[in-house]
Amino acid sequence: MRRHISNCCFCLPLRSAITTISGISLIVYGGVFIWLLVKRNVITSYFQSELHVALPFLYLCVSISAIFFFCTLLGLFSNMQQNRRLLRIFCISYWVMATVVLCITLAAWIALLALRDETVASCNRYLSQISSGNTEYYDLPGSGPLGTDRGDCDASVRNLTIFGAFVVFVGNALQFYFAAIITASAFGRTIEHTPSQPIPLQSGFTQYQQYPRQDYYYQQQPTYQPPPPPYPSDYNSKITKY
Repeated sequence: MRRHISNCCFCLPLRSAITTISGISLIVYGGVFIWLLVKRNVITSYFQSELHVALPFLYLCVSISAIFFFCTLLGLFSNMQQNRRLLRIFCISYWVMATVVLCITLAAWIALLALRDETVASCNRYLSQISSGNTEYYDLPGSGPLGTDRGDCDASVRNLTIFGAFVVFVGNALQFYFAAIITASAFGRTIEHTPSQPIPLQSGFTQYQQYPRQDYYYQQQPTYQPPPPPYPSDYNSKITKY
């Protein structure tokens, strides 16, 4: 018996689910790519004394977001064309990129927790340079929309830490769930269910043994013949008299 895996989240068919996942990933990673390029000066303002580490890490994130963006474009195209080979390539690349994103976001979040005091101090130095008129002013990430004062570095770093925890745990969990849905669509739309085989009696109960059959069992048995009737066949005949 075959049971088809035909939906995602109990409501979406697999083809619509792949389209939705690809669209969400395009929006998210396209937005991250643009935000990292536009706000790169804001991000590096937190790490004025560690620019030799912050800048390569920033451009690594830009590269990964761009690769993931084109990877989801491949998934959207393969799903629209119903190309199983391209869909499997998209599935493998999605798993690889999801694992890379998990490692990078987790490492960045742990580094932000470990270097929280240094990050706040670097942010304060950035604000002091702004007040002296030496640099151009940029809004701090984590301020403004989250209800934090634009000059409060401590609250801004705290908000970034909370947002990073949400991305690490919730965002990556959703991403791996999406990868599982893509795998179900690419590598097997059906699950085989074979009927259960009867278990031999002697396999479960060793005390019952099958005795060998005797020789007379294999001898040819006589054919069955019905018994004769209790009266002659012409019992009702008018000619026969008894």
